[in-house]
Amino acid sequence: MRLLDEEGMNFTQAAHAVGVSKRTGKAWRNGRTRATGRNEKPLVDWYRSTMDKPKTLHPRYLSQEERIQIADRLRLGDSIRAIARLLGRDPGTVSREVERNRNPESGGYEP
Repeated sequence: MRLLDEEGMNFTQAAHAVGVSKRTGKAWRNGRTRATGRNEKPLVDWYRSTMDKPKTLHPRYLSQEERIQIADRLRLGDSIRAIARLLGRDPGTVSREVERNRNPESGGYEP
């Protein structure tokens, strides 16, 4: 709608040109996503990509890096307890992870 404003249309004409009411157009212009009157963030961030930000995991869960370390150490022949010590995790956590993600055909761990 700003482009239409810059092309010499008034606000009412710009709202009508994109097919919304004047009230909805004002809400869009002010950054509101609903007609509740509250300032809310838009559902989609058009200015910054949110996909570039890595998600932070709760320490309870194994990270992808930890899973890759487990796979590498298993290939080297390390024991579950040695891997758990290296990662600072409980051996049961590592053991469950290995069993949960073991390939039934090859028997190898797949992170």
